Amino acid sequence: MTAAENIGLGDLPALGDAARLKEAAVRAGVHETLFELPRGYDTSHVVRAAAGPRTGH
Repeated sequence: MTAAENIGLGDLPALGDAARLKEAAVRAGVHETLFELPRGYDTSHVVRAAAGPRTGH
């Protein structure tokens, strides 16, 4: 899943609308970070699930 797809999950009709995705990223405070990555909003990421319940530390 790319960063753009992840952002678009919150507003599926905006998924293909770069301006709306950028607006959402700016509101979330992640646009600058994504913009600086080599693939920008097309950067893929992997979410790893814990093998069991998390314990608080």
